[in-house]
Amino acid sequence: MIEFDGVTYALPGLTSDRIPCELPDEYRTLLAARNGFIALGGALHLRGLCDEPAWHSLDAAWRGDGALSKLFPAILPTDIPFGQNCLGDQFVLRDGAVHELNGETGILEDQKTGLFDFLDACRRDPDRFLALNVLESLLERGEALEPGQLINVYPPFCSRESAQGVSLRAISTPGQVRFLSRFAGEIADLPDGTQVRIVVE
Repeated sequence: MIEFDGVTYALPGLTSDRIPCELPDEYRTLLAARNGFIALGGALHLRGLCDEPAWHSLDAAWRGDGALSKLFPAILPTDIPFGQNCLGDQFVLRDGAVHELNGETGILEDQKTGLFDFLDACRRDPDRFLALNVLESLLERGEALEPGQLINVYPPFCSRESAQGVSLRAISTPGQVRFLSRFAGEIADLPDGTQVRIVVE
């Protein structure tokens, strides 16, 4: 097992008969110890098997009405969306390998590693894999990131303007994921350097 610091949310582990057999053995092992968790003060969220809260539910993210495969074309219905970082970048398992979805661009990248090795890399280098530095910036400004929240960044990091500085705020996990899905969809076919205007409805 891999132990993380700064656990702010966790559910008790499950018995093996409650864990779907189609989940990979590594994920099943994690769920038997803890039914999902939020660690490193909110930098990493590993989803669990539950109905509530919906933001923590693997089934909701995998097969529910708001399944990630319906929000991001790069994610397949067969991908297992096991977790996310504090920005709403998604981590999915595909054929046993971890893939990371950049929420702003909708681009999926193969991390070429299994679940345990990936989580160990996150533990050792959370700045690289989990945007821990962004979370720390939010906390330094006197804001908190509660369970069920992610960090909204404006202007998005994929924009040139973000180099001049960004505003950070904690919003609901569903709200941030929906924002990223819509934004990624709007810019998907635009060439680099295109000027866009973000209209908040």
